[in-house]
Amino acid sequence: MQICEHLIELIEKLVDKMSKSVKVKDNDIEDLEKILDLCRRDMEYAAVKATRILNNEKYIAIKKQLKESGKWNIRLIQLEEELEGIKLDII
Repeated sequence: MQICEHLIELIEKLVDKMSKSVKVKDNDIEDLEKILDLCRRDMEYAAVKATRILNNEKYIAIKKQLKESGKWNIRLIQLEEELEGIKLDII
C-alpha cells in the first residue's frame, strides 16, 4: 500500500540505525516520535497509517527495545494511545 511505504521505510531506517548502537540514543526516540506524529488523527489517511505502524513487526520490536531500556516515555505512550484510538480493526 503506497500510502504507508514512506512510514515503513522510516521505521526500517530507524531499526537499522538503532542496531548499530549498543545504547538507545535520544535522537532515536525523537525519530520515532516524528514517525508516530505522521499518523496522528489530523493527518491524511491517519487510520490507515496508524493501523500499518501499530501492526508492523519492526515498530513492535523498537517499542520492546525502548521499554526494556526504560526509554519508552510519556510522549510515546500518548502518541500510541492516540493511534490505537483511530486504527482500523483487522479481521
